[in-house]
Amino acid sequence: MTEESYTIAQVAKFTGLHAKSVRRLIKQGKLRAEMGEGKFGPEYQITQTGLLESEAVRAYLSRGNNTGQGEGAQALEDGPGMEAGQGLGRAPSGGASPSEAALWPISNNLLLRFQELAEELSEYKAKAILLEAAESESEKLRAQAQEQGETLQEREAALHARELELATLKGLSWRKFRKWKKAQAQAQ
Repeated sequence: MTEESYTIAQVAKFTGLHAKSVRRLIKQGKLRAEMGEGKFGPEYQITQTGLLESEAVRAYLSRGNNTGQGEGAQALEDGPGMEAGQGLGRAPSGGASPSEAALWPISNNLLLRFQELAEELSEYKAKAILLEAAESESEKLRAQAQEQGETLQEREAALHARELELATLKGLSWRKFRKWKKAQAQAQ
């Protein structure tokens, strides 16, 4: 069974380190990696074991540098934007195996990022619902405006027909009828 391996970009993304820092750790021998065939040619492949065994990565994560909260385990426990004690849980106690202790900061970081993305997704869903409601309302208003425009055209056509009928009854041409109508309007 082959062990799962990660690219430099993947390790940088879920540890919070910059890709150049990950590459520097590999060149310094502080992070074990093997050269493998990647999508665009040879690239470093970092195994999960190599990542867990790296003291430099564990030290970086345990300091809380990737959370922006300062030093100590409390920053990792609480996460970004959280009050003290609201984190996803405490780090494994002293009785945990070294691999569990090394995995905890990484998994906690991933859980925090998942939580942030879930909140962002819910915001996008709320905006999509509002957009659908606005489009529905816009369509209703457009239909009402078209209906009112058709009603107005029908009324204008009926008025024009009545005016023609009245002009015919009075025996006036259309031009004389318009003058007569204008004079009537000014008299009132």
